[in-house]
Amino acid sequence: MNGYPEDGARPASFSQSLNAVIAFCQAVAKPAEALLRRLGTPGEMYLGGAHSAIGLIGMMVFITLADGPYARLPYGGIATTVVAVALIAHRLERFKNERSNRFTHSLSSGRSWIPGPDALVQGFIEPALAIGAGIFMKEISVGSGNYLVIAGIALAINANWQNMGRHARARATRDAYMEQMALRNGFSGKG
Repeated sequence: MNGYPEDGARPASFSQSLNAVIAFCQAVAKPAEALLRRLGTPGEMYLGGAHSAIGLIGMMVFITLADGPYARLPYGGIATTVVAVALIAHRLERFKNERSNRFTHSLSSGRSWIPGPDALVQGFIEPALAIGAGIFMKEISVGSGNYLVIAGIALAINANWQNMGRHARARATRDAYMEQMALRNGFSGKG
């Protein structure tokens, strides 16, 4: 026996499991981020791909199923329409910016409508607002309220994951510079 299940599949590593959780959080957070970010500021890979579509469909299905057939209003459809319009508006604004030679990093999460440092606003204030709105919204629409609470948690996880990625890229850039300087000094006889 090799310690693996009988079908021969290997168990997922921790990093694979973590990536799956992060991908889920990114998809859940996208509809909320479409409303929370200034138009045209998110990058094309951040707010324009499959995660946005999966998040939009997931939001509609979750809200509709949680509210059930006796909801006073079709909150799932209303929320989906509002977010879809926001996603289209982001795309149009990004195209307008690119025609004017103003580009955004493709993985940028964008600038919030709320002023303040990105780490604080996107990592704490926006998630807290989403959770608070979700608690309030549960009285009107259980599905919308529950979705906003889950989206708030996903926003916090996603923002902190983005910060870790930014710090890792900065660290890698700094390390590459230090290696270049060491090589230059080694070849020039200064090392």
